[in-house]
Amino acid sequence: MRLRNTMERFTIGKTYFIAVKNASVDFAVRDSNQQRLGVAQGSPVTVLALGKDTQPDRDFLQAELQALLASDDVICPGFTATILLLGSETPVEMGNSGRDFCQSRGCELYAIETTAPIRSGPYYVTGSELRRVYRLQEDPNKAFVMGVVPDNGDPAA
Repeated sequence: MRLRNTMERFTIGKTYFIAVKNASVDFAVRDSNQQRLGVAQGSPVTVLALGKDTQPDRDFLQAELQALLASDDVICPGFTATILLLGSETPVEMGNSGRDFCQSRGCELYAIETTAPIRSGPYYVTGSELRRVYRLQEDPNKAFVMGVVPDNGDPAA
């Protein structure tokens, strides 16, 4: 099938997700104290896009995570073990209250830069790419079995 090499399937608990390669953005860690991202490759992460004058303190991080968890049907607590802060134009200054908040939750916090603007939400890290993530819904009636077009156009393939 055409999309086989452009997607990666993963699970968090009993929920299935796919990370899509053609919706990926390259990124790099900005924080000079953290030269590389300390998560395993192929890991779910949460990106928080910061406004121009936003300071990522405890209140901001808590409010943003609560808002995402309440409004985004893809994100779940498994994505919040690693939080990537994407600054707008200037380097992100991470204060102690933001770091303390993450430490109390047992999560990692990194400042990043990307090759293109992206929105806050759940992503999947593969190499130096952030891939968009989609949640796979259960399909007990097999209604979506033909959702992918075969390479040769043959519906039986």
